[in-house]
Amino acid sequence: MKIMAVNRTIGSPFGNILPVDMIPDSAIIRDHKPFFIPEFASDWTFSPVIAFRIHRLGKNIAERFAPRYYDAYTLGLRIRPCDLLTELNSNNLPTGIATAFDGAFIQGEWMPLDTPCDKLSIDAGGLTADIDFADTGIDRTIAQLSRYFTFKIGDIVIPCAIPAEKAISINTSVTGTINGTECINFKIK
Repeated sequence: MKIMAVNRTIGSPFGNILPVDMIPDSAIIRDHKPFFIPEFASDWTFSPVIAFRIHRLGKNIAERFAPRYYDAYTLGLRIRPCDLLTELNSNNLPTGIATAFDGAFIQGEWMPLDTPCDKLSIDAGGLTADIDFADTGIDRTIAQLSRYFTFKIGDIVIPCAIPAEKAISINTSVTGTINGTECINFKIK
């Protein structure tokens, strides 16, 4: 299983090549487990994302067939060490250790795509956003990524970022909802 997180802001146009962070499955925190702030950085933030679960094997998928390849979505949180990212970017170094460390992605409870949902109202630890489902660009993202990667059952695709972030502070609880349904609830320790 792999997580493919596209570094594209929601609603922004697509380029010919998508900038993607590959996040290992060991980076996932789920099932209401706490996030322990690592010691390798001091300035931490989280930002909400919409993640989609792949449920069939595929490669070179046409955009019109992309909806056949995902069956659920959820709210996720990407955790970032801002000071480490700044240092790596200023020295033109790869940022993998700042985006793929253990605990870098907090995954919410999956919600099935049984009925179409045009609008998503997100609340993640006080960060709110109302987005159009189509603006996530999931179908085009799957089509473009499938040129390079084989999708496997259980893979997670994050097609875009929501331009909001919040500083992490120790001994707080974070709750996240989509359209009023709780997806995420965890403690920061």
